[in-house]
Amino acid sequence: MVRYDNDLEYLLFEDPKPAGCEPQQLTSGYSYGSDTYANMELRDTKVAFFTSFLSRGEHVLSYRLRCEQPGTFRILPTAGEAMYSPFVEAISDSGKLTITTGAK
Repeated sequence: MVRYDNDLEYLLFEDPKPAGCEPQQLTSGYSYGSDTYANMELRDTKVAFFTSFLSRGEHVLSYRLRCEQPGTFRILPTAGEAMYSPFVEAISDSGKLTITTGAK
């Protein structure tokens, strides 16, 4: 979730992919969610979202992951920035992800 007090233009959000996971979607392209249009680019090590405008308030940019490797992995923080306003930037918390093979 992204929360801003002002309207912002030309934003980039980069989300590093957790080890053991791949995006479920196989192609890059436009996505829509929570009244937000964004171009999503699937890269080798991260997923990048580009949006030309976000109105003030809360917005959700999301995608589905497919877990491929069991284990415990660190989730690196997502970084956000206004591409033409270097003083506008954001970073999320990091976390931990545990993937199991299923109940026995």
